[in-house]
Amino acid sequence: MNEKTYYLLLWILSIIGSFAVIPFVQHVALFLGNQPIELTPLIIFATIFESMILNALFIFLGTKFSKKLDIKFLLLNKHIHYVQDILRPGVISGIVCALLMLIADRLIPGLTLTLYSLGTNTPPLIGLLALIEVIKQQIFLNLFCLSGIALLLKTFFKSAKMSLLMWVSIIGVSLLFGIAHIPTFVQEITPFTPILIFRILLLNTISGTTFGLLFWKKGFEVAIVSHFTVDFILYVILPIVALR
Repeated sequence: MNEKTYYLLLWILSIIGSFAVIPFVQHVALFLGNQPIELTPLIIFATIFESMILNALFIFLGTKFSKKLDIKFLLLNKHIHYVQDILRPGVISGIVCALLMLIADRLIPGLTLTLYSLGTNTPPLIGLLALIEVIKQQIFLNLFCLSGIALLLKTFFKSAKMSLLMWVSIIGVSLLFGIAHIPTFVQEITPFTPILIFRILLLNTISGTTFGLLFWKKGFEVAIVSHFTVDFILYVILPIVALR
């Protein structure tokens, strides 16, 4: 696959993901006892416009940042072994990450809303549609944010080891992603408490660190497959098991 086709495919899939996740977002709103956003023509148009512009920008800048860090784009390598180099490490790490998140989620006491309860109450088809949005998230979090922060740190701390800067960037992006989730779950049904904040940050740090390490060490596509596997377990397999 040549670079132009690769980046165009990422762009198209990221736009599709912006819409495929809407049923999941609506479901989460209902699950939390809130009114879902009404999809007016203006909102749909704004979503299309925003997705087209922002995703193109994130891909353009993110690929430039990532190449300076020698991040691997495995699908651009003609000699890549898809199962051994992409699918196997992505699926295995995703299974481990999902299990760690579920264990951590179950060990935190005093919460009515848990990752397990959300997963088991999500219709499998809605969870399946939302998987496409994984690509958009990885473009923004790892390709753009992680690479950008790492390069910024490298500019200010030229004598520091690159491995240290990457670790700081990975953990920093994971925490920022967790903080971004806080407004979604801090609703009347889920009181704003320290244990809730800790839970959100912990779960996102587990997943964010996993995807960030894979992005750095294995390649962009491995991080996508791992994230895909985690969400498939949480929002497709768990609901199916719960229905039995």
